[in-house]
Amino acid sequence: HLVDPQVLRRAYQTRDRVIALSEETRRHLAELGVHSEAVVPAGVDPSIFYPAPAAGQGPLKILGYYWPGEPRKGAAVLLEALQRLRARAPHVAVSLLTSKGASVPGYDIYSELNEQALAELYRRHDVFVYPNTHGGGFGLPPLEAMASGCAVVATTVGAIEDYARHEVSALLCDPNRADQLAESLERLARDPALLARLRSAAAQVAQAWSWRHAAEQMERYLAGVVRKSAPQTVTEEPELAR
Repeated sequence: HLVDPQVLRRAYQTRDRVIALSEETRRHLAELGVHSEAVVPAGVDPSIFYPAPAAGQGPLKILGYYWPGEPRKGAAVLLEALQRLRARAPHVAVSLLTSKGASVPGYDIYSELNEQALAELYRRHDVFVYPNTHGGGFGLPPLEAMASGCAVVATTVGAIEDYARHEVSALLCDPNRADQLAESLERLARDPALLARLRSAAAQVAQAWSWRHAAEQMERYLAGVVRKSAPQTVTEEPELAR
């Protein structure tokens, strides 16, 4: 959405083969007249991103994905949703995972974390909020949070609908709808059973989306490409002795 479609079309059409990261990316490429032969997703490392042994105690702990430097990350939408939530459920605890240098009064801020520290941060929270307004290819943070045992509230952008089902393993909202994000968070704040069910389902689903599984899919795709492009060997009949 930030790049001239003609530039994108030319860039992709100079390639022999195109692989998309998500079904949404595949749809967008098709709108440009670019055919994707396959969808090979990203993944998570289950040895790093895994649920905490026991659910947290005390007030609901929410971690929001706040990235003000990029318009498609939905930073303003997130803050509006959190303000609505705090007006209705002031007891919840809210932190923000942010880009470097971001500062929002009234919130605990975390930025520039390595994978291990990021996984620990997810595990210390009950809910992860992902407010993107436009797709960004795959969108890895919600999958990482799910693998770490968070209930995810996210907008339907990127690959989120490839790995999360509304009301089953996440609560999904329309992009640019702060009211829907706030309502979903409020539901989780007042319904511990729903929270527990989503956390359990999210962790179970996300563990299947490992980097090993993604690599296996890529390997199968590349093996098929090699088979199709290999020259056909013709076996000649041996000449009869004269």
